[in-house]
Amino acid sequence: MVGFGQSIRDARRQGWEDAYLDYERLKDVLHQMQIECDKLESNLIDDDGSQSSLQQYSELSNQFTSNLQQEIEKVSLFSLSKIGGVANAIGAHRCMHRKDDVSVKSAQL
Repeated sequence: MVGFGQSIRDARRQGWEDAYLDYERLKDVLHQMQIECDKLESNLIDDDGSQSSLQQYSELSNQFTSNLQQEIEKVSLFSLSKIGGVANAIGAHRCMHRKDDVSVKSAQL
């Protein structure tokens, strides 16, 4: 069975690879957060070292949030650039047709 991360990699559009959300990087931070969460749970029972695990968890949580924001911004900027390209192409197409319309009207006069 192919994992979710592999499915995302396989479905990427050629040439757009750098614009996709970095699922593996986010997944790695979440995995580290889970490890720290497990340590916190076991430390509650043992009452040993929970402060360092809590601090590490908090730092990882901040890192995940920052990474996620960066990834969302990257994808958004890429999307906006593609939308801008489409808008430019539509504008150029309309300009071309307007020139043709003016030429036809001039010829009719």
